[in-house]
Amino acid sequence: HLRNRILHAGGDATGAEVSRALLAAVSNDPGIEVVEHALVLDALKTKAGRVCGVTIHVIGEGTRDGVGQVLARAVVLATGGLGQVYSQTTNPSVSTGDGVALALRAGADVADVEFIQFHPTVLYMGEGSRGQQPLISEAVRGEGAFLVNDRGERFMRGVHPLADLAPRDIVAKEISRQMQLTGSHHVWLDARSIKDFSERFPTIKIRGELQRAMSKGASVVRSKESLQETLTTLAKLKNASTIFANLDAWETTNLYLLATAIVRSALERTESRGSHWREDFPETSSEWTKRIHQSLSKNGDWKSATEEVFNDLSIAR
Repeated sequence: HLRNRILHAGGDATGAEVSRALLAAVSNDPGIEVVEHALVLDALKTKAGRVCGVTIHVIGEGTRDGVGQVLARAVVLATGGLGQVYSQTTNPSVSTGDGVALALRAGADVADVEFIQFHPTVLYMGEGSRGQQPLISEAVRGEGAFLVNDRGERFMRGVHPLADLAPRDIVAKEISRQMQLTGSHHVWLDARSIKDFSERFPTIKIRGELQRAMSKGASVVRSKESLQETLTTLAKLKNASTIFANLDAWETTNLYLLATAIVRSALERTESRGSHWREDFPETSSEWTKRIHQSLSKNGDWKSATEEVFNDLSIAR
């Protein structure tokens, strides 16, 4: 904590980049079979008590759905993730400690389980919030944001020489203490001093604006006015950031392309049909028994085309 000693990738998306690289390497290795969407249930053991495989439940449709077994000369548990033991967590819903529980049932010793890392800055969503909670990157404090209590006091001053940049456990403990002292369910993170916040954390702002625009103008109820307004907002977001090489930026770029394609097609289809409902064209039109195709030219310009849908059942017979 006294000096920079971490190799970063993609800004504050280091963990995501590590996962991406590992998953890509595993996926491209012909000697590794990956069983996705599977819950490991228990260890298989020989009569002598040696682990020789696991039982799994493959979740979802398909021929492999159901409980099965994987036999192996050696079993390595690369596991963790038990945040769902708490009512509020930044861990995803699948973090239910399956690997640790498996190890216990298999007779293994489990050590250091009392050391649970609590992230200091999780976005407060209200008393009734449950499930996975949004995490506020520690990079925000690294750029100058600081913690204050309900009285506006910077309570980390005097607690640690690094104040708001102290180690996680110290910051989390002090946040908890402040909540107990004030009777509040949260403290505050003041980021007003960060200049050009949207440029330092571009995808936070851009993705939020994109999602709000789509939810407002291109969701269940649509109209020419709402769709054109959404398209205008998306056009403004196109070059809103100069940050390219990180996971969030790639994902947000993908969302932008998909959102634009959706709005363009919804604007062109001047009728209501199925899940596409235009309040300015509430009826289904026989002129629109066709598909709308969206594509990009080599220089990135949008192109749209229509394709007539074969709908003559008498000919089909």
